[in-house]
Amino acid sequence: MSGAAAKPTKDQAKEHPIDGLMTIAISLPQDVVEDLGSKWEDLSRGVLEAALAEGYRQDLLSAEQLRRSLGLESRFEVDAFLKRHKVSTTTIEDLDADRETLRRALGERTR
Repeated sequence: MSGAAAKPTKDQAKEHPIDGLMTIAISLPQDVVEDLGSKWEDLSRGVLEAALAEGYRQDLLSAEQLRRSLGLESRFEVDAFLKRHKVSTTTIEDLDADRETLRRALGERTR
């Protein structure tokens, strides 16, 4: 997909019975539904999880938004979700800090 994200039309989106939630309908070719359905037991949940994982990967969603959207209890469950979806939570800053720690540790051992 390219360009700006399209907002759902009134036909595609409707308010959910729980305040603050919205139901969004998508249309997919039958073969795509069959292929995804063969991998995901619950196609709706699979599509939801894929969209949320990608939103997090692109820095569009926070871990807290993931937790609430997925109905998870803790940040540990969010981390497990991200791991299952192969979304890295390691930042460049984390890697830089690790490199510096390793440099110091190796420098001290060689003295």
